[in-house]
This record gives sequence, C-alpha cells and structure tokens, in this order.
Amino acid sequence: MAPPGLWSRARVLLAGPAGLRIACGVGVGLVVLLLTRWVPVAVAAGAAVAVWPALFGAAAEQRVSIQRLEGLAAWVEGLRDAIATSRGLPEALPAASARAHPALAGPLQQLTARIEAREPIEAVLRRLADDLDDPIADQAVAALILNYRAQGRQLKTALTALAAATRREVETRRAVESDRRSTRRAVALIMTATVAVMVAMAVFVRDYAAPYATPTGQLVLAVVVALLAAGFAVIRTLSRYRTPDRFLTGHHSQNFAQNSLSTPTAGLNGSHGSGISHGRWSFSDGAR
Repeated sequence: MAPPGLWSRARVLLAGPAGLRIACGVGVGLVVLLLTRWVPVAVAAGAAVAVWPALFGAAAEQRVSIQRLEGLAAWVEGLRDAIATSRGLPEALPAASARAHPALAGPLQQLTARIEAREPIEAVLRRLADDLDDPIADQAVAALILNYRAQGRQLKTALTALAAATRREVETRRAVESDRRSTRRAVALIMTATVAVMVAMAVFVRDYAAPYATPTGQLVLAVVVALLAAGFAVIRTLSRYRTPDRFLTGHHSQNFAQNSLSTPTAGLNGSHGSGISHGRWSFSDGAR
C-alpha cells in the first residue's frame, strides 16, 4: 500500500497543469491507438504530449535564467551606486534590493528580511547565493564576502567589473539561445511529422501498413520508437545551455571559506583589472 504522503503528492500533481497534460496524453494515445492499432506508436504519441514541456521546455528555462542574470547585473550596479554614497554593506544591501528586477524579487526580499532580523551578513549572503542558484551569483556573493571580511575600499570597482561581466554573460546566453531556437523548432517539427505520417499510413494505406499490425511488426515499431526517443533525448541534452558548476555549495563553500580566511585580501582591491573570468571569480592578479 502506498504511503499517504505519496497519494497527497500525486493529487497535487494531477490537479495542476501536469494533470491536464497527462489527461491530454492519454486522450491522444487512445485516439492514435483506435486509428492505427499500433500500441508502440500510441504510447509514444501519448507520452510525447504528456512530457512536451520537458522535451521542449529548455527555451522557457533559459529565458528565466537570462532574466535572473539581467536582474543580478542591475542589482550589482544598484549596490555599487548605494555603496558610492558612503553606505556600509549592511545598509547598501536592502537599499539596492528595494529597486531590484522582478525576477529577483523573492530572493532579495528574503535577503532584506534576514538583514533586518540581524542575521550575520556572511550567512545572509551565502543563503542568497543558494536562493539564486547560479554560478554568476556565486561570483557576486564571493566578492561581497571577501570585501566585507577585508573591509575593502575598492568594492565599487569590483562590483563595476562584475556587473560588466554579468552583462557579457547575458549576451552570450542570448546568442546561444538564438542559435538553438531553430534546432528546437526542427526537432518539434520532426517529432510531429513522424507521428502524423505513421498515423496517415495506418489509416489511408492499410495494405502497406498491414505487416505492422502483427506481433513482429509491433516489435519492430517498438524498436523504431525507442531509437527515435533516444535520439530526441540526446538532442534535448545538447540543446541545454551548460553553466559552470557552483562553488559556494557543500564542501566547495567550506574550501572557499578556508582559502579566503587564509588570504582575506585576495585581490579584491580592484587596482589591477577586473579579475573576472567566465564561470569563475578570478581574483585580481595583483594579489598573487
């Protein structure tokens, strides 16, 4: 017997958009089965409808990611401007968060609430990095933490460089997304055309399609469907934008804390270039 928690989660899932997609998938599968009598094709058509967002949802995910990066760049610039008015970091963080991009509203509201609750600044910043869950956000948080520890006077310079690097990352992701958009359209078209041709062949060219109604024919169709599914899965994986791993998580965060404690002024003086490289915060060469 399934545990009660499993049933409650299943009810919540079925009550939302996923439940509607599953119902549509079952309906499409039954229609294809009635038209073709081909079980593998019917199952594949129904499954494709049910998991369509998972197959072709990378574009929406990437749009959200780009919006968050744009918001992060604007927030870093706002933080830089707030610090330029001689505010300390604990005062500048809520001031910059009040005018944040809507994509960052939730995490930054929590940041402000934690600061108002007088939580330690470093803990607040680390939790912000976890809420944003992006390697570029880790770079910003790392810069803030190290400058806060070292009481750095060049935080404005470091934030300016970080904002510029974030803007460049946004442009890079936009360019990649533009290139991959046509690939996703082609994959969706191929999948739809494949199912449509199979259904049309079963309905209008019955003599030609008759061998596929036998058990051997069904097995052959199952192999073909499996190969197509594997190909689409590979294309789906290749169409995703791969970001660098975060470094403010788990043992990576502990290593960062230990290294930064041993070199508290590690190059965040901002006097020797931006110190920013793609996917990593490369602290300024002048500190090495």
